[in-house]
Amino acid sequence: MTVSFNLDRPILKELRLRRALAHATDQQPFLAQILFGEGKVAAAPISSEIPSAHAAGLALPGFDRGEAGRLLDAIGWKKEGEGPRVARGVPGVADGTRLALDFVHFPTFAKYGELIRQQWAPSASP
Repeated sequence: MTVSFNLDRPILKELRLRRALAHATDQQPFLAQILFGEGKVAAAPISSEIPSAHAAGLALPGFDRGEAGRLLDAIGWKKEGEGPRVARGVPGVADGTRLALDFVHFPTFAKYGELIRQQWAPSASP
């Protein structure tokens, strides 16, 4: 399963936001809860099952909610209380705008979407 971002959306153009989302995503539950332990967590952006396109040895972001929070703070998505993060000085985004993302998926991938929603929810974020 691959998550792709619509880089035409202003907030998703920011690399540090995408990196923060990667750090906020624990990939192991996808294997355990959706794939019943079958498969493996990717070690590169393109599957090792596609040898001609696979790049081994890349340093991908690991699951680290603290680092996700630091990255979001650094780019202006501030945590205020227990609610969602809001923009404070984010270029092109009005201050006070909630950090919210749409997740579009095929119906057969609904379980993936639900697990991402849980992991990226304000209550789960650093």
